[in-house]
Amino acid sequence: MRNLFLSICIFFSLFTVSCKKQDSNRIQLSNFYYLNVGDHSTVYDAINDYSSFKKFNMDTKQNIAKVAGQDGHYVWLRVEFSIPENLRNRELGLFIEFLHFSDEVYINGNFAGGYGSFPPKERSPLFTSHFYHLPKNFLKQLGTNIILIKVWAHGRSHISQNSFVGDYADVRNAADGISFNNSKVYMLFEGIMFCAAVLYLLMYLWQREDKYYLSFALMNISTMVFLMPFFINDIPLYTRLDFSYTAFIKSTFCIGIYFMIFFLAYFIVNFLNVKEKKPAKIIRYSILGAATLETIFAPDYNSLIKLMPYMFSLLLVQGGIAMTYLIQSIINKNSRQHALSLLASLAPALIGMIIDIIIRSVSKTHMTNYVTIFGMQITILAFIFMLTIKFARAQSQNAYLTKNLKSEVEKQTKEISVANEKLEQEIWRANTDLEMASIVQKKFFPYPSINFKGWDIAICYEAAAKVSGDLYDYYHDGTKLDGFSLFDVSGHGIASSLITMLCKGIIFQEFKRAKEKFRLLSEALYRINDEVIEAKGEIENYLTGLLFRFSEFDPNDICRVEMSNAGHPNPCFYSAKDDLVSEIIRDDTQEQYGAIGIKGIPVCFPNLVFFMGVGDVLVIFTDGLTETMNKEKEEFGKERIMRILRNSAPKDAQSILEDIVDELYLFTNGAKREDDLSIIVLKRTNSKGYIDYLEIISDVEDVEEI
Repeated sequence: MRNLFLSICIFFSLFTVSCKKQDSNRIQLSNFYYLNVGDHSTVYDAINDYSSFKKFNMDTKQNIAKVAGQDGHYVWLRVEFSIPENLRNRELGLFIEFLHFSDEVYINGNFAGGYGSFPPKERSPLFTSHFYHLPKNFLKQLGTNIILIKVWAHGRSHISQNSFVGDYADVRNAADGISFNNSKVYMLFEGIMFCAAVLYLLMYLWQREDKYYLSFALMNISTMVFLMPFFINDIPLYTRLDFSYTAFIKSTFCIGIYFMIFFLAYFIVNFLNVKEKKPAKIIRYSILGAATLETIFAPDYNSLIKLMPYMFSLLLVQGGIAMTYLIQSIINKNSRQHALSLLASLAPALIGMIIDIIIRSVSKTHMTNYVTIFGMQITILAFIFMLTIKFARAQSQNAYLTKNLKSEVEKQTKEISVANEKLEQEIWRANTDLEMASIVQKKFFPYPSINFKGWDIAICYEAAAKVSGDLYDYYHDGTKLDGFSLFDVSGHGIASSLITMLCKGIIFQEFKRAKEKFRLLSEALYRINDEVIEAKGEIENYLTGLLFRFSEFDPNDICRVEMSNAGHPNPCFYSAKDDLVSEIIRDDTQEQYGAIGIKGIPVCFPNLVFFMGVGDVLVIFTDGLTETMNKEKEEFGKERIMRILRNSAPKDAQSILEDIVDELYLFTNGAKREDDLSIIVLKRTNSKGYIDYLEIISDVEDVEEI
């Protein structure tokens, strides 16, 4: 890569400094004079107004514009020469390396030719060198010959210092050499870029996921448009078309470079696989749109010239964003090598751009060659070289795989088989551990083994996976049911199940202390919150839950129920007396917020009281019931629970529970449940007709002992 780069640089260096012979057969023209005139001025007016000509300074940039202005004026340039003896009586020619905007040349009052055209259909020869035939009959073999050049000075008008009169063949050869160097060589570059654009477009059509192929092709096409002014005069079709010069410059030189820089930035973003932030993308597209629209709607060539400095400053912002991405990728260790390869490929064009900026800022004369364009060709060749290496490696890899396919397949098959065996072992071990965890958890949350006085209880406890993040517990003194709890840990799976085991003991102890010290259940929940926060440390899981406490039955067989809610779904209650189903919720005077186990978050768990008589039913559940969805993404909801409870209330607790679960499975119709499911039905029964089997067994044992 380095050798290729050096070879191309040496070639272009030798090419661009190709011989500019200074020999005795050339009459160098340097002592020019100028005269500003109107559009009707003729060569005879210029000859007659000889004394009005002023000294013209050739050694400045835009030398004609300095004396005529940029807004469009006519100016005569005059230079005189005498023919030396070795050139007398020969066909001579006039060579001017560069002259902008357009001109007509006269020798001793005789028209010798011109380049471009004057208004109203103005046209510039652009970067074509000028040569004119000076016939013998137009020349004074002895004495002074006068060359008069009428120039339409528009924009950054300039005449080069390298102008001379010499033998016609010598002038023609010099003109051809300079024209090739200044314009025709760009046709060669155009061909290179066309081939590169086609190649990368085909690559993009083949591999659409690699967008940098497309951006590089579009960058080449934009550059082709930008280069058209350099050689367009060598295409006969252009001179035959009635096409405005201003419109031509807008659509090629101006808009071409806007899109070239835009697609260069686009290419860098895609090549480096940068996730471009939306503000930067908006800025880049806005710059392109603003510059293009401003250029299109510029009313004339003068406005376009004045607009260019602002437009090119926007291009610097566009390019600066792209360079920022490149620098960031170089700083990043993961993308550094890829970014450095891109920088190495772009280096010739970037170095050429810097050289152009420096030379054109310092140099006092006009220069037609752009080092950047030569550098771009090296960059294009570098990317084609990179693409060739990429495909050579792919071809080599394919050849290797083809040759060693059987052994490679056997090797990969063996590795996959070993990996599968290890994976199966890991899965088996994980399932065994999970099954064991499920068994342990069920031991922690057993189904009540006692028939509690005045209560009929049914429980559904199903994990979404093997283990559950729900926990329930009941608190009793023999056959007397003191309380019940249902909590739901955030998330589900092993992490949540471990939290349930951690919290069960904390909840039990605080319920017991609240009973012994006559504390409200809400105070017990506050203490549970503090202890859970301390016990679980930095673990992020939290809990919601319900805590119930039941009193002794009064003479009317009514039980007082105390409840406190920590961010949990409200339970549903069926009143047998009123034959109504409702939610147990706090009244409007009470606030309720927060959950258990979140450090630094204020909580409020209000205490409320209600009563349950014979036939009343309390259904408590986790959100795994209400938020279960069917295939249409509809939630089961609380209304269905209340409807089922209303219809099934006369049944026993187990039948009510089965009606809810059956309705749930019918609703989901095979849709996967995403959360753990816990449902507890507590139905009040006649406590006075209750037979305490434990007491009977105890009495029988006493009789046997007697």
